[in-house]
Amino acid sequence: MSNELSSASPHPPSRLFAWVPLLAFALMACVIGATAYFVFNRYKEAVKQEAHETLGGIAGMRVNQVSEWREAYKKIAGVMASDPLLAMEIERWLQRGAPLDHDAQGIVQRLKSLRQAYDFQGVFILDERGAVRDLPVTPDARPPTAYGVNLVMEAMRTRRPILTDLHPGAEAPRVRLDLVAPIFVRGDARNRAIAGIYFRIDPQRYLFPLLQSWPSPSPSAETILARREGGEVVVLNNLRHRDNTALQLRFPVSEKKLLAAMMAQGKGGLMEGVDYREIQVIGAAKAIPDSPWFLVAKMDKEELYVQIHRTAWIVAALSFFLISGAGVATGLWWRQQRAQLLARQYEEKLRHQVLIERSERQTRLLLKSAAEAIYGVDMAGSITFANPACLHMLGYESEDELIGRHAHELFHHSYADGSPYPVEKCRAYEAYLSNQVIHVDNEVFWRKDGSAFPVEYWSHPIRHEGQVEGSVVTFMDITERKRYESQLERQANYDELTGLANRNLFQDRLNQALIYSRRHGGGLAVLFIDLDNFKTINDSLGHDAGDALLAQVASRLAGNVREGDTVARHGGDEFVLLLAEIRAEDDVSMIAQKLLKALSAPFHVGGRELHITCSVGIASYPKDGKDRQTLLKNADAAMYRAKEIGRNNVQFYAEEMNVKAMERLMLENSLHHALERNEFLLHYQPQVDLRSGEITGMEALVRWQHPELGVVSPARFIPVAEDSGMIIPLGEWVLRTACAQNRAWQCAGLKPIGVAVNLSARQFRQPNLVEMVAGILRESGLDPAHLELEVTESLVMQNVEEAISTLGRLKAMGIKLSIDDFGTGYSSLNYLKRFPIHTLKIDQSFVRDITTDPSDAAIAKTIISMAHELGLTVIAEGVETEEQKSFLRLRHCDEMQGYFFSRPVPAQEFETLLRERRSLQADAAAEAGGQRTLLLLDDEENILTSLTRLLRRDGYKILRATNAAAALDLLAQNPAGVIISDQRMPEMTGVEFLRRVKRLYPETVRMVLSGYTDLKSVTDAINEGAIYKFLTKPWDDDLLRANILEAFQRYELAQDNQRLNEEMAAINEELNRAKQQLETRVEQKTSELQHNAGVLQISQEIFEYLSVGIIGVGEDGLIAAANRKANEIFDAGRRPLAGYLAADRLPAAMIECLEKDGGRHAYQFENGLNVIFWCHSMSPASASAGRLLVIMPNEQDGD
Repeated sequence: MSNELSSASPHPPSRLFAWVPLLAFALMACVIGATAYFVFNRYKEAVKQEAHETLGGIAGMRVNQVSEWREAYKKIAGVMASDPLLAMEIERWLQRGAPLDHDAQGIVQRLKSLRQAYDFQGVFILDERGAVRDLPVTPDARPPTAYGVNLVMEAMRTRRPILTDLHPGAEAPRVRLDLVAPIFVRGDARNRAIAGIYFRIDPQRYLFPLLQSWPSPSPSAETILARREGGEVVVLNNLRHRDNTALQLRFPVSEKKLLAAMMAQGKGGLMEGVDYREIQVIGAAKAIPDSPWFLVAKMDKEELYVQIHRTAWIVAALSFFLISGAGVATGLWWRQQRAQLLARQYEEKLRHQVLIERSERQTRLLLKSAAEAIYGVDMAGSITFANPACLHMLGYESEDELIGRHAHELFHHSYADGSPYPVEKCRAYEAYLSNQVIHVDNEVFWRKDGSAFPVEYWSHPIRHEGQVEGSVVTFMDITERKRYESQLERQANYDELTGLANRNLFQDRLNQALIYSRRHGGGLAVLFIDLDNFKTINDSLGHDAGDALLAQVASRLAGNVREGDTVARHGGDEFVLLLAEIRAEDDVSMIAQKLLKALSAPFHVGGRELHITCSVGIASYPKDGKDRQTLLKNADAAMYRAKEIGRNNVQFYAEEMNVKAMERLMLENSLHHALERNEFLLHYQPQVDLRSGEITGMEALVRWQHPELGVVSPARFIPVAEDSGMIIPLGEWVLRTACAQNRAWQCAGLKPIGVAVNLSARQFRQPNLVEMVAGILRESGLDPAHLELEVTESLVMQNVEEAISTLGRLKAMGIKLSIDDFGTGYSSLNYLKRFPIHTLKIDQSFVRDITTDPSDAAIAKTIISMAHELGLTVIAEGVETEEQKSFLRLRHCDEMQGYFFSRPVPAQEFETLLRERRSLQADAAAEAGGQRTLLLLDDEENILTSLTRLLRRDGYKILRATNAAAALDLLAQNPAGVIISDQRMPEMTGVEFLRRVKRLYPETVRMVLSGYTDLKSVTDAINEGAIYKFLTKPWDDDLLRANILEAFQRYELAQDNQRLNEEMAAINEELNRAKQQLETRVEQKTSELQHNAGVLQISQEIFEYLSVGIIGVGEDGLIAAANRKANEIFDAGRRPLAGYLAADRLPAAMIECLEKDGGRHAYQFENGLNVIFWCHSMSPASASAGRLLVIMPNEQDGD
């Protein structure tokens, strides 16, 4: 190993390092060159820009000067043409014809002045015929030629001054301009020209010298004035660098590079090109306003580049010196760096040697201290070294026991089952045989004592100078890991609570069973089991009790199936069974019934005896499904069907169950979007007072307007919403909407009534229920007194104490509470009296047959009586007929709700009910008042007619019926006192009818009038009290009338006794209530007295130990009280102040203060004690007219 490390000594300096200075120098040279090039280019562009700007400025200046020069001549011509005095003088002179008269002298003087001012070469006057008139203005100048005469005649004809272009002349100057000013006679009707003044202008005097001059020193700059004549450019002035160019130097317009030609082509501005000398120039060209001329200011590029070239040489020189300096600096830096590198390499070599030695020591130490077992083998497989961890794991004491021995034969010789492990198959040797790292994650090594243990090992080849010399094997004991993996495998396949197979293992076994059944043609069944009402036990007794019950259920299920069947917990309180190798459905049914029976036996959990049932759904292969998902789904659907038909039963799968399951799934999916799509709406069903007939409240009922299914019944979607959890947001929406609607009606001026809203079980169990209701009431502004929350019996009985607490908090807010569907649950009357409720609602199942079924009638009457005894209001639900309404009204039911008055209606229709003040019609029976009512029942109409004719004279209200059903309807609507029935009737006998009437209306007096005598049945009925008397047909009129009168007297006596009992009960109840109020008041007063006594005692203690003296003096001047400090001030230890007259014990100053109630006073006692004292009257609350004297030591004046 040390040889390998030493061979890894540092290499000589890298060739790359030699290139570093060259690369650095090249980089710096590029940077310096690029910088110089950039600076030079910027300078070059700046010089060119400055030259262009200078040329443009000079061109503009010369254009302005030339333009002003031309305008000056035009202006003087105009002035002369418009001068009336000059015109008059010339007119008189021309008329006289005298060449040198006085007027002629004036004209000569003026024209000479103009000639001198504007440097005219020649000035002449021509008359209207074009004849030159002799005036000595310019005697040396030759008169105008025919060209000049024609020019004058043209000016007189057009009556406008004319300034000509530059043109050659026949005489000197050879290049000139002509200016003509026509002279008019003012006042002449024809405004005719009488003469013209001709001026000859020499451009050599001003214009050409101006253009030949240059405002700054420049050897090459010059100005060219030119115009275009057809296809040529004509130079108009004499140039700076060439003479006689005026009107002589011409260029073709087509010359692209010539500046003047470029201007003639219309380009203008700043330009670069050549001039007439074919020399490269830059220039600026501009047109002369109001003339065909244009001007070009130019200079040679060579002149411009002289400075640029000079700068270029300077920049090049600087760049060369900088690059040379950079090269020298780079060379020096490289030499320094190379020296440092050699030094570091030498230092690194020394350090490397030290590290090699340290590495060898650390390697030896690592082998000894490593937690993993490590050993080495040579190419023959013999052990060359082994660390202490290896010795410990294999059970050896020293390394000598292993060195030189064959590793495979020593501890790797057998498989886990003890069978031989051939050495040629040993993977540990593959490391040096194949020259690669080998990893084996699960094999067995054998200890010295012969015990095996699982290991994971890595084998790395040992290389020296490229040759493999053996391998190093590292291994670890994985016994704990194998145990943990086994534990994880069990957790992955078995339920921790019950020990049954979990869902994963069940699905695997079901797949295996399906494969086996397909292969061998057998059958199997899947049973889906769900515990009934398990949630109630879990919520009421706690999760620990629920878990214990689930464990016992699992034990019973596992104990009642065949060997080879699989019982698994599917989740929660659901279990699944796999029954394999089923030959007939009877076998499955038998096992299922056995399971039902096993679970029907009581369970004992935490000292309680619990009863629970289950619902079982069965799906068979291949009839109900051929794959795992289908069988489980269909078994689940069958289980839900078992729950729907009452629970605690077994249902085999049928096709229609899947339809219901799919419908349920569709409803659940639609429910998740119904709220956000505003598919829900509320209908309101009125609640009516049975005494006044007025609407006193309403119940809010949710409806679902499904876009595809139409109106979905609440019976269909409410259970789905409850199971899926959607009932919580839906219930909150119902509550919020109902409260807002009720408040809106109240704000619209409608009668304030309450609105009842149902709370579901999930809503009621929400921890924030009270806060949610309070928030909705605040949001809507509805008075809590106008909200009623309805809960069911079974809901509040699930967790009684929690329900009482929640209901109490709701009631404290002022909300009314009611028990819905009362009588259908399993509530305890002991708990019922503890619930803070206002209303009981009789379920419609008791109201439906209330007029015909004595049991329903008895339950309804009991609920009404019990509720009234508890001070509760009673509402009957589902009232659909007049008879039901009348029966309930006669039994003192408070309110009703049902289709008889109104079905649930939308908000708009309910608002109409309120606005119209719709109410119940008055009861005819109630209007009848105290009239005696007699009911006659006989299936023969003639008998009824005869009896009616006979008894009408006695003033009875007679009700007639030909069958028992009609008679019961009449009794429900009318408070009949006496009933006479025939015995023999088709539907039931008279005795049977009267027995039912006795149970429904026990206060009535019942008699049989019949010609048929069934002595036994009649006797039994009389003994039972169902019949008061038996009368025979034919009857004696007087005797019949007397018996009926006696029966009414008996009925009325019983009614009077009942009324008396009710009045006595009411009086007793009132007395009891008054007694309770009195006892409560006495308890309150006693508590107040005890409290006041305590307060008084505390006040006395405070009074006694105050740091100031206080003396209370009554109206009679007697000291009523004095505290300890007051007695100390007056040194009254032996004779306390209380009980003495104030005048006897107090100083006169203090007596005067008590009488006058003055301000603060100072006083000094004989013993030298200085005090301050004041007094005031007692407060009105004390009911005392005495006065208080307060005395406090004056510490400031104590000395």
